Amino acid sequence: MNKPLLSASQLSKHFGGIRAVDRANIVVNQGSITGLIGPNGAGKSTLFNLLSNFITPDSGKVIFDGKAIEKLPPHKIAQRGCVRTFQVPRVLSRLSVLENMLLAPQRQTGENLIQVWFKQGQINKEEHFNRERALEILADVGLSAKANDYAGSLSGGQRKLLEMARAIMAQPKLVLLDEPAAGVNPALIEEICEHIVNWNHQGISFLIIEHNMDVVCDPSRFRDGKA
Repeated sequence: MNKPLLSASQLSKHFGGIRAVDRANIVVNQGSITGLIGPNGAGKSTLFNLLSNFITPDSGKVIFDGKAIEKLPPHKIAQRGCVRTFQVPRVLSRLSVLENMLLAPQRQTGENLIQVWFKQGQINKEEHFNRERALEILADVGLSAKANDYAGSLSGGQRKLLEMARAIMAQPKLVLLDEPAAGVNPALIEEICEHIVNWNHQGISFLIIEHNMDVVCDPSRFRDGKA
């Protein structure tokens, strides 16, 4: 059996008198595509915020890849391999599509000012590798022709693809996808589902919030995962 990659126990968050998340328990197995469903206002996105610590939980534990992460800042959680997207895609509008992708790789040598002076050769190799990989992922999602365009010029569906591609660029173990099919035309929904399955075949696990029941409940879309 697959072992748990992510588990949360007794996770709670109150906003005044509102119990947004009340003692939630969830397990995402390694290698799975797991669906999280529920009506509007059920606390699904709040749960994502708690799992990624964009909101600090009032109580509960979150274990990712065998280690507690509920007290880590979001960027540290991402560095460990748990990356998320948002219901409304967040792209850096005044940077190009390619530049958005190049921001994603974790622990780049050039992020350290001292290493900029002493490891220029290594930095150049990393930058070349990252650029080639970014272009490859953009080609996979059909955005290679937009690589040099401002991200702000993309359509809503293209922004979703860019945000997903940027998450994959970070080489995650788990991606938390918040409504990837929301506001997207049916043809693009099929494409998004194909990308998720292909990335899952590469070893990436997914936890997906989705209101489109055709996406979540159709086993032919995610036949190798579970929803």
